[in-house]
Amino acid sequence: MYKLIGRYASPSVRRVAIAMTLQELPFELHIASPLLDPSAIVPFNPIGRVPVLVLPDGVRLVESSAILDTLQGLVSPELRLLPDYGDDRTKILQVSAIMSTATEKAIIGSYEHIKRPPEKFHEPYHAATLAQVRAALEMVEATLSGGRYCVGDTFSLADISVAVGWRFLRYAAADIASSQTFEKIEALSRRCEQMPAFIACGPETY
Repeated sequence: MYKLIGRYASPSVRRVAIAMTLQELPFELHIASPLLDPSAIVPFNPIGRVPVLVLPDGVRLVESSAILDTLQGLVSPELRLLPDYGDDRTKILQVSAIMSTATEKAIIGSYEHIKRPPEKFHEPYHAATLAQVRAALEMVEATLSGGRYCVGDTFSLADISVAVGWRFLRYAAADIASSQTFEKIEALSRRCEQMPAFIACGPETY
């Protein structure tokens, strides 16, 4: 049995959980939050970040992109969500990385309010961070050229990353993540969020 450390409220944790559910890799969720209790993460990952995936043999994997890539080698070819090579692999990794950047920047922006004393809040930095979120979403929107999924008509890790990231951004950067502005991302996210794996791994709270 795999053990996943984190909370589904984290888009990084949630996308790993959804991928594992779709790829029929059984796991149990060990709830821990670096925001609520950073010390709870350190025994699993000295960096203090989630997700952490503990393999059945006790090996610990960190950073969601590396975890997701590793998972592809643990399942049969028909369950893989990322090609081994080729242009589609490049596109999937690019879209996933850009959406992950958007969520990371939104988290950093929210920390300006949550963690900094009011007298140390720096509005120009906050505005620049949100501008990066907007730019990332514009890049993702531009890649959605009309296919059912991010890369043509085949569901992939890119779709998990975009849908999970979008749901988080609708909360964390609501002024930017507008369904009217980013209609293609919104439509993709709606389709994905209706899938059983997404429902089973719904965020606890934000």
